[in-house]
Amino acid sequence: MFTVVEAEFRLAQDRVIITQSSTVGPGIGISLDRIYDQNKRTINFQGVV
Repeated sequence: MFTVVEAEFRLAQDRVIITQSSTVGPGIGISLDRIYDQNKRTINFQGVV
C-alpha cells in the first residue's frame, strides 16, 4: 500500500501524458513517466522502482 502519490499530467488530442509521477510506501518507492495513447489503447512506462 502506498501512502503518497503525486503526478503531473497533460491532455493531448489523443494521449494522456503523465510526467514526474512518484509514489512512496513503507517498503517501496516508484518514479514513473508514462503515455497513454487512447487511439492505440497502449501505455508506455519509463521509470525506476
